[in-house]
Amino acid sequence: MLGITILLPWGMLYRLLLLRLTSDFQAPSWQWYYPYHFAPFAVDFVEVDKMSINFNIGRPFKPFEQLMSVFPAARCVQFLISDSCSCFIVIFSRKHIPEVFHRLMVDEDSSIIDFYPSTFQIDMNGKRMAWQGVALLPFIDEKRLLEAMATEYPNLLEEEKQRNKWGDNVMFTGESHPVYPFYESLYGKRKKNEVCSSMLEVRSTILIGYFRQFL
Repeated sequence: MLGITILLPWGMLYRLLLLRLTSDFQAPSWQWYYPYHFAPFAVDFVEVDKMSINFNIGRPFKPFEQLMSVFPAARCVQFLISDSCSCFIVIFSRKHIPEVFHRLMVDEDSSIIDFYPSTFQIDMNGKRMAWQGVALLPFIDEKRLLEAMATEYPNLLEEEKQRNKWGDNVMFTGESHPVYPFYESLYGKRKKNEVCSSMLEVRSTILIGYFRQFL
């Protein structure tokens, strides 16, 4: 119940802060997540105004941590649609993660092997196609994931360490979009009626600025 009722204030705070579009934007919490597979009922929000809800800001995942929390291991995965129906698919996502982390996803003695099941159920909930169902995958334990990955960080290549840093946020807009002139006046260096060679090649987008990294 607590996880469901926290969903509402987290969502409100996230969107209100996002609308500010300031360089010091922070999510209400980088650690909190909705710990259920299905959306709540309206009755779950009864007396939510009487609850005391506080968020721990935490920190956002680094790129490899995010990929390790969403990618499956590179192996044959069985989707159980029902007791009498299942299908198999081979997913090759692991290649996008540095090799030092691969063992965490496939070795049976890995401390987080349960994050990467080779078999899981799909709740069809009246749907006909497997992709329409709800994949009943386990939720990632942030503490366990970070502790497991920390043992391999010293083994990353220098190029991989660079890939795993927090970067700047960028925003793109096409010349035909109404907001284009405003952002060009802030960040563009092109004079009126002047067309640079790069714009001849990429006329659909223009870099309109960046904000400081989150932390």
